[in-house]
Amino acid sequence: SHILRRLKDQQFFRFDELFEVEKGVQYVVVSFLAILELAKDASIELSQHGVFSTIYVSYPLEFSEEQIDDFKYTIEAALLASSDPLSIAEI
Repeated sequence: SHILRRLKDQQFFRFDELFEVEKGVQYVVVSFLAILELAKDASIELSQHGVFSTIYVSYPLEFSEEQIDDFKYTIEAALLASSDPLSIAEI
């Protein structure tokens, strides 16, 4: 997934920098869900220093191949359930 690759190359991003709006609404929604899933699994960290301040996404952990495969499976299932599915390679 592009989110994991970008976070692995650079330790943190502003939340809004992880969305490529020009790729369309479905792409943004799937990316948002991917970030939420990673945060829920404590695989990434979301931080905000004050109300209405910038949200940061960081990549503090190293992922095992099993964690990456599990994450890809979850995203692929969500994409297949979509009425206009994207491929995992597009994300």
